[in-house]
Amino acid sequence: IQKCGGTTLIKHIEKNFSADERIRFTPELIGVDISKAKYKDFLEAATKVIESMPNWKKAKIKVIYGHFVPYGLAKILGKEVRYVTFLRNPVDRVFSFYDYYKTLYEKECPEVRDGKRFFTYGFLVNGKEPDFIKWFSTKLNNENVQFSLTTIPMYLKLLGYLKGSVSSRSTLTKTLNKFYFVGFSDQGVSDMFYFYSLLGIKKYFVNQNVSVSYVNRRSSKLRKLVSDKVRNGKVLYALALRIHSNFRNENKNFTDSVEAVRRARIVLPVTQVVFDFRETVSLVSSKLRKIIPGYGAVLDFLKAKC
Repeated sequence: IQKCGGTTLIKHIEKNFSADERIRFTPELIGVDISKAKYKDFLEAATKVIESMPNWKKAKIKVIYGHFVPYGLAKILGKEVRYVTFLRNPVDRVFSFYDYYKTLYEKECPEVRDGKRFFTYGFLVNGKEPDFIKWFSTKLNNENVQFSLTTIPMYLKLLGYLKGSVSSRSTLTKTLNKFYFVGFSDQGVSDMFYFYSLLGIKKYFVNQNVSVSYVNRRSSKLRKLVSDKVRNGKVLYALALRIHSNFRNENKNFTDSVEAVRRARIVLPVTQVVFDFRETVSLVSSKLRKIIPGYGAVLDFLKAKC
């Protein structure tokens, strides 16, 4: 689910599994227009991708991942699968979307950013940079950004995990029970570490897609504005917390698995540099921008010439 730590998970999957062992379902790979697609479209597209593979390649697949993985893959693959997802507070998720779009917009070259489809549909309002309230009121449930600014229950319905009313507690509970593990990206690092343990991750990297914070998350006015529109998501979030608590109680190895990963991550500085040197350079450059006067101005000048 977008803005729930997925990019960090994707980084770890792609750096720890070979290309033959993984499939990332992107709109480009499965060939769907995510602004219009429904569950049937996602499932048919996923079926075509998997069935087009030779049997030896299908047998090698260990992980299917991404923001657009539909329910029903077990039948296509002909073997047992486990679904895993991560959630976060639905109000903060919306704030994070605005921060994400604005961060990317500010980093883009001024000469080209206003004409990019990504910003036209996802961020700009009438061709202008909006404040949060203007953006939220305009983009909420806009078909062009349906996966961004829809509630998490609707997101899960579009991908086939939820069948029935998004406002039914029993339906939401049945939906969550389809997942082997539901983690939280806003409840510390334990769930992420447990997921790494499940996958056998050995190479570790810094968190990805960290946006600049532009929205005042403590504003009661903004929180109420968003909260009123994501009520079903809040119910799902509360139910997931309860299920998650039961999972931890039933899986006695949870804490040990988390602590094992915490200790193993001592190698992060090494694996970050060795296996993702380009990003490491970018991270160092960002630090230099903050501590060396004039460094950022030079970079901005060069960007303006791009």
